[in-house]
This record gives sequence, C-alpha cells and structure tokens, in this order.
Amino acid sequence: MNDDTIIQLQSEDGPVFEIKRRYCKNLKTIDNLLADIDPELDGDNKVPPIPVPIRSSIMPVVIGYAEMFGEGEGKRPIPKKSNQLYFIAEDRRIFDNLNDAPDQHPSKFDLVIATNYLDFEAALWLALKSIANQIPQKNIEELKTFFGVSTEPFTVEEKARCKEMFPFLLQEDLDAIS
Repeated sequence: MNDDTIIQLQSEDGPVFEIKRRYCKNLKTIDNLLADIDPELDGDNKVPPIPVPIRSSIMPVVIGYAEMFGEGEGKRPIPKKSNQLYFIAEDRRIFDNLNDAPDQHPSKFDLVIATNYLDFEAALWLALKSIANQIPQKNIEELKTFFGVSTEPFTVEEKARCKEMFPFLLQEDLDAIS
C-alpha cells in the first residue's frame, strides 16, 4: 500500500471520511491496523471503510490535524515532546468553534477522546492544553458545570455500591460524599 492510497474512516454515526495513507501514520491505531491487514489485501489494494467510534462532527478536526502534522507535506513538524507543542492561529480557530460543555457536540472533550482512541499524541496534547488553558479563569461552580460534575448528594444505592466497590472506605469518607 503506497502513501497516496485513500483510506476511508467511517464515523460512529455513519458518514465516511477519506484520508491519505501517509497521514494515517499519525493515527497510530489506524496505522497499526493497516500494517496488519496490508498483506491480506486483495489484488486491487482496496481497503474497506474502517469503523471508528468517533462522531462525524469531530472527524474533520482529527483529519485536519493529521494532515497538519503529516509527514513530508505537513505544515508543522511533529513534536518530540508535549512541551514542544504550540498553538497557532489555525488551532485557535478550530478550538474556538468547538463547544466547551461536555454534553454538547462537538466538544473539546470529544476531541480528547477521539485523539486518545486513535493514539494521535500531538492533537491529544493540543486538545488537553486548550482545556487546561480555560481552567484558571473559572470558579468552582463554573468548573463543576464545565466538567459535568453533579452537585447532587449520592443516593443510598450509590453509597452502598461505593462501599461494595471500595471496602477500605471509612464511614466518615462515605458521610463526606453525601
């Protein structure tokens, strides 16, 4: 399979996205899969669509980053360490278009989950940095809303399940979560 072969990735909600094989090298999960199936391909070298558990609203962002950090043709070098990552104007536009709330899609949280699943380290670190940059400006209540943390006390059933799962908890620990 050559680097110009078109690979199709099918999102969890159905749409199929195309990406060149050379850019899949950044998506280590897909790259490993392609390396495994390469000898098994038939004569026409056609790869069937690969299903990925990622929403179609996030796939263009992931593919855009794969092309941005692509080998050879990429606009940016692939960083060797997370502290070598930097934001550019294009990153700001991409992240500003993603919603901040975890229950809205697409969101930065979806991008973190997608890049983590695909083992795409450069984009994962950018997504995490984007979220981390928003934390200092928020108070406790805003952070609870931002991360979807419930302020409701635990029910009796939830406490019982915690006690079952974590038998080492002391009673005062259980009382603190109610």
